[in-house]
Amino acid sequence: MRSSFLLLVSGLSIARCVVAQTPVPLITAADRLIVFQDGRFEDLEPRKPQAVFPNGDRLAYLSDGGDLKLYVDGRVTDLQRGETVQVKGSQHLLAWKTGPSLRIPTGDGAETLCRGVGEFSVHDSLIVYHDQLDQTLVVYWRGRTMPVADVLMAGEGPQWKAGANTLVFFDKGARRVLLFYRGEVSTLCTGADVARVAPGGDVVAYMDDRDDTFRVFDRGESIDLEPFAPVSFRTGAGLVAYISTGGAFRCYRDHQVWTLADFAPTEYWVQDSVLLFVDQGMLKTFTDGRVDIIERYVPEQWAVSGDLVAYLDLNRSLRLYRRGVRMVASKEAGIKRFDLYRGAVAYRSNSGTSKVWWNGKLYEHY
Repeated sequence: MRSSFLLLVSGLSIARCVVAQTPVPLITAADRLIVFQDGRFEDLEPRKPQAVFPNGDRLAYLSDGGDLKLYVDGRVTDLQRGETVQVKGSQHLLAWKTGPSLRIPTGDGAETLCRGVGEFSVHDSLIVYHDQLDQTLVVYWRGRTMPVADVLMAGEGPQWKAGANTLVFFDKGARRVLLFYRGEVSTLCTGADVARVAPGGDVVAYMDDRDDTFRVFDRGESIDLEPFAPVSFRTGAGLVAYISTGGAFRCYRDHQVWTLADFAPTEYWVQDSVLLFVDQGMLKTFTDGRVDIIERYVPEQWAVSGDLVAYLDLNRSLRLYRRGVRMVASKEAGIKRFDLYRGAVAYRSNSGTSKVWWNGKLYEHY
């Protein structure tokens, strides 16, 4: 989510595509932790947690007392008690570091992935970590741990970047960038500049030092995009947005390149499968081969999850946008802030009531 800054069309059509299984955490006006899932609310903790970690169809949280817990299908399991933890999660995976060990949840508790971990990161289908005992860079993918590179003890720690399901890591000695994708390791390109590579979902945009060409790796295929380095580029789920060396604003998706404007936007962002940008003071998006105006102003708060955009309008009412379809999620004015989850939006009403929009309906917890 980024904070910076009416047309109501077929609410049913957007609702059918926004069906949440994600447990939605809410902190009540009395500082209790409750969860919303599938149309009902449930109490979890009598006191406000230290942190919450939405995790697909699960919800992890750090209780007021510092215990790491996991809510799944109406049941709460203790994952770690009485120890300091560093937690990272994504839509599908969760991992935490306690002492020197890296752990993940299992069906009935937790298991240790590594007993001497350094840095680690968690993505939609990958957990990447530095095993300091074995001196390797390791990927946890589809239930398997796979060493992908040796790490010299005398050198600095491994350097990597990852998208939803792509990992690039840098072999500075050989001046090459290696790629892990769908269980295989290959050489992506020549070079070792972190800023010239951007992994996403099934795509990696990169500059190849060998011929200084801007390319995209797309589901196993390398495709030339530009003969010169772009000013900037960003990746998401199957798409690449960039500003060319000549200043044109372009988007790549499914083996096609579209020129969205002959000049650079004020700002642009790529999140999941959505490209948003500000042009002439308006918030716009590129969807289904066309540029669409979401609003003729830049909302003060907006967020993206999957292909759904949620934002506060000028009255600070809650609105939604998905692939050309607009909807008013709540007409209540003066909403201070909201949180967007997969298919659900949560906020606290001015009256103190906890509210969740899900599947085309607004639910309340008093």
